[in-house]
This record gives sequence, structure tokens and C-alpha cells, in this order.
Amino acid sequence: MAKSKSKGSVGDQFLKEYLSRGLGNMPKREIDVFIFHLMRERGDFAGKPISDISRILKITPTRVKSLMYDASLRFEKQLDDDLIRSKLNDYFNESPIIDLENDKVLIQFEDPLLKDGFEALAKKELQLVDGSFGSEIVKIKKSKFGLVLKGLLSEKEAKKLDKELEKHKVEGKKSDVESITDTVIDETNKHLISELLQYATIDNGIRFGKFLIGLLAV
Repeated sequence: MAKSKSKGSVGDQFLKEYLSRGLGNMPKREIDVFIFHLMRERGDFAGKPISDISRILKITPTRVKSLMYDASLRFEKQLDDDLIRSKLNDYFNESPIIDLENDKVLIQFEDPLLKDGFEALAKKELQLVDGSFGSEIVKIKKSKFGLVLKGLLSEKEAKKLDKELEKHKVEGKKSDVESITDTVIDETNKHLISELLQYATIDNGIRFGKFLIGLLAV
């Protein structure tokens, strides 16, 4: 399906989709999802939090999330691990709400598809992610954050990461990803959490390894 390129093309795209099944045969829910998709592609919601979108559409934030999720599932092409990583990387570059609470890393996801995608990638090896803290919050023990980051990498890149860390060991310091992240993250440099997530979602084990070793050498 062609994406919306300008405000003038939205009506034509809607009519084409609406009439493709015959007049009156498109269910209301699908109409709502498609209109949401067109508005999002046009940029109506760019940079806006769920609360603002809710006010624009005059619906509840819960309903906005539902439309967001359905629109992504129905209209995104090839919603595979690579696309999820790309979307996560874009999200982490936007400086989302990330915090450190005692021994836990907290990450906020307003987009439910991104939250599910992050949890699915991070859980491939170990069950380390707790999403019960809140509907938008993912909570990870700081001591296990490195393993979650490694879980975001593809299997091939995770092996490259291990080799890179082994190759450039820092004398007197543990050089596995779990130990490094546990050592370098604290209340004074919480910004590193977002930077580490960006490197993990790039899915480049060598580049990620060099960044980690650089942190350890400081």
C-alpha cells in the first residue's frame, strides 16, 4: 500500500481503500485504523506523546495505543526483527524517558509495538525483562542489563561482540558485557543507558564491543 506523501493525497488513498471492498463493506474499526495510519504517515503525530494524540483525536490514550498497534501490524512492511531493531534505534535516538531506580533500569515505551518488540528480542536468551511495573514501563535489573543488550543483537553479531571483548580485554577488569554495563552505569551517568541501547539496536557487534571497551578503559 502506498504511503501518504502529502495532505492532498490522503482523501484519494482513503477512497481507494474504502471502495476496494465495495461501498459500505469496510468495518468501522478498520476505517479508524486506516485513517490513523494515514494521519501518522502524513506526520500529524510526529514528535507528539500519546496524551497529545489523545487530545487531537478526542479519544482515550488506551484507544490511541490500540490504534497505533493495529496500524503498525496491518500496514508496516516486513515487520521482522531487523525492522523492530531499526524502529527501536530511532526511538532511543529520540531520548525517551529512561531512569535508574535502585538496582533497576526503567525504560518507557508509549508505542506498544515497540515495547513488545523490545521484550521479544531481549527475551531470546533469558527471561530478564519485567513489564509488570506499568503498561508503558519495562524494568530490568542493572546487573542483567548487559545480557538484555546482547539479546537485542542478532546471533551473528552477538558472537562478534564476544570476540571483540575477548580481543581487547582490560587488565584487571572483567570484560564480559554483563560486568561492563553493571560497572559503568550509575546515578551520575544514566545517559549511558540510552547510548548502550542505541549501539545494541544498530546490530553491529564489533562497533558495540569497541564502545564497551572504551567505557571500561575510562
